[in-house]
Amino acid sequence: MKASLVFLFLVIPTTAHAGYTIVVRDQVTPQYVSVHGTTGPETRLNNGPAPKYPSSVSRPVCFSPGFSIYSSSANRRTEVWEDSAGTATDGQVLAACPTLRAQVSADVLAVRKLGLSKVTSDNAGVIAVYEQNYQAAQAVLAGAGDTTITKNGQTASAYLAGMGANLGMSAQQFATWLISENQRVGAAASRVENEYLRLTYAVIPTDTSVADLLGLADVFKRFCGL
Repeated sequence: MKASLVFLFLVIPTTAHAGYTIVVRDQVTPQYVSVHGTTGPETRLNNGPAPKYPSSVSRPVCFSPGFSIYSSSANRRTEVWEDSAGTATDGQVLAACPTLRAQVSADVLAVRKLGLSKVTSDNAGVIAVYEQNYQAAQAVLAGAGDTTITKNGQTASAYLAGMGANLGMSAQQFATWLISENQRVGAAASRVENEYLRLTYAVIPTDTSVADLLGLADVFKRFCGL
């Protein structure tokens, strides 16, 4: 069967962002063809003719769920392309690709991981100090530094005094610094997490702009300083 492409050009008002074109690929049939292999006939997938797209398209945006060029259902052979001359509406794009929001959510989730990792790596020294000494700092600031024993057998006060001396700080000063740094790093991580939650549960489910949705991951990266 000679395959051809059906292009749906849909009219919408002019917008500031790139347009979109919905492409319904022709069904390729049969799915398998027999070819001559090194040891005789072999059965392989039929790739069909190479698809042809308008010269104005730039990149694929999404594909219909269960996309397959062999499907008898046009709903499974639908592609959406970013297209400077495209005219598909946001609603039509979201209808053609109902999993687009889930795709964006996954991209935002990946950025969240990178953002939290950056907070950790940027503050690796602080976190290491916090893990080893935070309880001692709490004890000193609570007035129990001389009665709280650390893992190395020293009192919390003596332990932090030794650590703080390297930085020109007393045990009390070093304890205060430890607590404040812990709060600062925790606040940075919370900022990333809170923005992730806002995007995932408030923005992505309700935003009807395809351009906005496709740009969310990059916006979140900048938010995280990536």
